[in-house]
Amino acid sequence: MYTTLSIFARMGDSFVNICRGIQVTKNLKYQLLVGAILSCFLLGFSCDKSTEPKPVEPTDYPFYLANVIPSELFIFHPMTKKLDSVSIPWLLYPGITASADGKLLYIAQGTSVAVVETDSFSLVTELAYPHEYPVVVSPDDQFIALTGDFLFILRTSDYSLVFSDTIQTIHGRFSSDSKSFYCAFRISPDSSNQVYKVDLSDNLFSVTRKAFPGRVIVHVVPSVDDSKWFLYSNVALWTSAFDVYDVIRDSIIFTHILVPGSGSIATTPDGKYVFYTSPGNTATNPPPDFSFTIFDISANKIDTIIKDPDFFSDSTWFGPPTSMSVSADGKWLGILGGQMSNYAFYLYDIDNKKLTYRKAPRPKIYEFTGITTQQLK
Repeated sequence: MYTTLSIFARMGDSFVNICRGIQVTKNLKYQLLVGAILSCFLLGFSCDKSTEPKPVEPTDYPFYLANVIPSELFIFHPMTKKLDSVSIPWLLYPGITASADGKLLYIAQGTSVAVVETDSFSLVTELAYPHEYPVVVSPDDQFIALTGDFLFILRTSDYSLVFSDTIQTIHGRFSSDSKSFYCAFRISPDSSNQVYKVDLSDNLFSVTRKAFPGRVIVHVVPSVDDSKWFLYSNVALWTSAFDVYDVIRDSIIFTHILVPGSGSIATTPDGKYVFYTSPGNTATNPPPDFSFTIFDISANKIDTIIKDPDFFSDSTWFGPPTSMSVSADGKWLGILGGQMSNYAFYLYDIDNKKLTYRKAPRPKIYEFTGITTQQLK
């Protein structure tokens, strides 16, 4: 179907050809052009009709929260602040992970993983692999990894085993291009945790191990271009460290010591920010300061520390930020809060830099074991 402008162009070409064959004055050319425009109106075309595309409506990417007692899922919609819940028959420990496209939930149960559809919460399949931590999903949705006493990496097309190792692994994260998998690992129960990286770009599966003296690695998250590693480590009693390791320089270029520590890391999809927490995990550790930190990756410095004891606690409970998850559009940060267990949920507006929602553990007590959302827009 021709647009109004293309019709004008075609008619204009015809008029030019006519003008070349006969001697016409400038006034006649002008009259012909005016006649063409009037003809368009008579044919029902509108010259001022906008051809710009309609604005894209924002997508509401839900957060899924696993509440252990009773076994139920909370589904939180950040745009509407609506919180739904559904009871499910599966154990929600050690946690849940959404597939990259948000169509599936991987429910980690220690000895097996239940793969469940998010639209119907019906079981797709069950994967019999032992693990101790929530399932890790690659950004392209092609792989999942299970960590614990062993490492298993499966292909999601048929859940066939792609790679395995017999070392003890902790947490994990795929690179943004899904070509590498990172996690913390220990060689023996008495050794300190190191960084473990396996290359998935070919069938060689080359493995890189990297130790950081004075650091017991708990979390390792690569930057979007893999040029930096964001490390969360235990360094002393009730003390952790957030480090930025430059892969090219082979050196740590930023350190933030955290007391009481024992937190986690989350990053925005665009590679702009890292978020990390310091809640502590025992009743005897120094009191937390009810905050989380926003680190600017390109500037290599802390952007903001969000500290709000009144928001993260009241006279009957306190829930410093612990685990986090960032929505696929990079607009929302979902946060679990608590100490020794998670019993509160918060929402942070990343663009406007403000806390916008709180689900407090009153009158009902919650025990959240995980928070997750999809990675793909």
